[in-house]
Amino acid sequence: YDDLKQYDKALNDFNKVTEIDPEYTRAYNSRGVIYKRLKQYDKALKEYAKAIEVDSLFIGSYINRGIIYDIEKEYDKALKEYAKAIEIDPEKVSIYINRAYTYTSNQDYDKAINDLTKAIEIDPKDPYIYNSLALVFQGKKQYDKALKEYAKALAIDPEFIYSYINRGDTYNLEGEYEKAIQEYTKTISINPKFAHILILSYVLPKTGIAFRNDRASPKSYITPPFNWEVVIGSASIYNSPAFPPMSSPGPSTQS
Repeated sequence: YDDLKQYDKALNDFNKVTEIDPEYTRAYNSRGVIYKRLKQYDKALKEYAKAIEVDSLFIGSYINRGIIYDIEKEYDKALKEYAKAIEIDPEKVSIYINRAYTYTSNQDYDKAINDLTKAIEIDPKDPYIYNSLALVFQGKKQYDKALKEYAKALAIDPEFIYSYINRGDTYNLEGEYEKAIQEYTKTISINPKFAHILILSYVLPKTGIAFRNDRASPKSYITPPFNWEVVIGSASIYNSPAFPPMSSPGPSTQS
């Protein structure tokens, strides 16, 4: 029901689960995730609180509560939730990525870089993390460092489309339009649905407007966040913008 976006039916099922087993932590957490998707944040927070009340070490609800606080721009509260999650599991990559998003939202770029660097230490083979780190450098206008991180992501996965797109953006910002076009062309060769990027690349250099500020295209080209949706024990990662234009990495939900 959750995957089909039949949220009322999913909520009814989770209600039945908690009636049968009031100690089943994941049901409360999963119910919170559904409320979060419905943007009913107060209800989501109550469900996460119930999950933590049942199991004070249930890490997913601390992470999810941090995401809600970040959405509501209550960054100090979000950071406290992530700090607690790190106490429970200091090797969980998604916590550092989420906290990096919060730091970037609060324009604390150096701390975001530290967290993403830590995430890379734990999992050096994930191109998403390098791409996310590159976007922070790009937001700081440290383009050479951004390009190095995109190269690392592509060395791991030569078809990692987001790094081609974002590297093209970097070249565009530096005024290297031919290089930008090469990156977008590579993007289209991997996935033709991104053809609008190349079309815009011929227009925007004439205006001097950065691509990120002018695209009217879907935001799906941005790195997916590590949205761990753990519903009754199964985890999945789904796409949605992780990094707002030229600024920050995106948070990761646990269902």
